[in-house]
Amino acid sequence: MEYEAAGLGSKEDAQEMLDPMVDQGVDVEGYEQTIEYGDTSATEEVSIDYEIADMSELSEVPGYESTGNMDEEGAFISLEESREQLESAGFTEVE
Repeated sequence: MEYEAAGLGSKEDAQEMLDPMVDQGVDVEGYEQTIEYGDTSATEEVSIDYEIADMSELSEVPGYESTGNMDEEGAFISLEESREQLESAGFTEVE
């Protein structure tokens, strides 16, 4: 995320806004989120173990988005739908 494009003035502004959001997901089992802050941009990494994570808990994490109604038993994650949703929101896939 480029700070300027996100309407943030600095690294410190980004940390002030994003760190509390990251803290809200710390206790969610199967969910990990980290943000590395650079001088002009930040890189977010999110890891979710869907075999462990509770979908209703995930839905409460700020910024978490799913495809469809993931609170239903037997619901699944579509990698292709997730990729399309993230790319349409401006994210870039890094391999």
